[in-house]
Amino acid sequence: MKNNNSFIFYIFIIIPIFLFGCRKTPIPINQVKDISIVYCIIDPTASDHYVRIQKAFITDGDAYEMADQAENNLYVDSLSVRMYLTDKSDHAIPNMDWMLEKVLLEKDSSGDFTWEEPFPVFHLHQSFDQSNIYNQVIHLEITNNTTGKKIIGSTQVVNDFFMSQPKTYLSNFRFSLPEDVTSEDVIFDQALNGKRYELAVFFEYDEFEAPNYSTPIHRETKWLDKTHVFNGNAYELPSTPPKQHIKYNPSSFYGQIDEQIPINNQVKRMARCFRFEFKVCTPSLHYYKELCSLYNNSINSQEFPLYTNFTTSTETDDVRGIIACRYYKTIENILIDSETLLSIAQKTHRNFVTTL
Repeated sequence: MKNNNSFIFYIFIIIPIFLFGCRKTPIPINQVKDISIVYCIIDPTASDHYVRIQKAFITDGDAYEMADQAENNLYVDSLSVRMYLTDKSDHAIPNMDWMLEKVLLEKDSSGDFTWEEPFPVFHLHQSFDQSNIYNQVIHLEITNNTTGKKIIGSTQVVNDFFMSQPKTYLSNFRFSLPEDVTSEDVIFDQALNGKRYELAVFFEYDEFEAPNYSTPIHRETKWLDKTHVFNGNAYELPSTPPKQHIKYNPSSFYGQIDEQIPINNQVKRMARCFRFEFKVCTPSLHYYKELCSLYNNSINSQEFPLYTNFTTSTETDDVRGIIACRYYKTIENILIDSETLLSIAQKTHRNFVTTL
């Protein structure tokens, strides 16, 4: 489950773990182009911001060679990283302009990109004003203090949104999964500046071990994993946001329980609740993900999609990567209605009970 106090803000290489080793074969200097690899995902609700920058080279064949550790450390040491906010008319927001500090981050746990070895990043601890963040633009400016090169990018902010079905906002709501219904909708408002919606639904339950069945062990399994892309034009405040729909099959739940939860005749299980987790991102991150899917259906790749929304200060400089925003929304402790609890006990084969 996401910790809302962690604001993950990466400038990140999109390449497998082995790239962190040294380049073993020197490349003739007339066959390479020095570039910066930039990746940045912003969670506007969190407070810790991490920026990662990587130096790379492009050969004549448009193949990538990553700088070795010594080269990259020298490169990172030469950089200044600034983050600041403006309104949509590019007017500066007072007191929202910061220089980031270089730190050593042990590992990335964002779920999209991973590295296992400590790596230098830039860090800022700062919260955003949530009352007006949807009207603001986040900018990143990277300056090479040796060469004078600048990398500049910006993104609008994805804001919170309302889910109208299931009606979890009602105090007496209980989630229902009828066995004879094969199509239902999750209905929610379009998030401001939101393009791609990823929804995961988790089923949470307690497990009690024989012989006493006294101390519960909390467990969970993912039931739904859906992606929805909004294909219309972004709406502007104060107009009413359009409704978005994600279809699912309620009756599929019971069969998936038997597939996902292991057989264990030494335990009894009791259903607890459901949890909805949304990830909503801006169009730029959606387009980037779509391009990355062309490379082994994964963002981790030995190639970099040509799409970028960063610019450089000179035509001879090159940059790859993206700056984008992604909003996390979690709806927890969605209780289950009595008929569904009974169906879980009767229709599945994983020792679910309604009482001990």
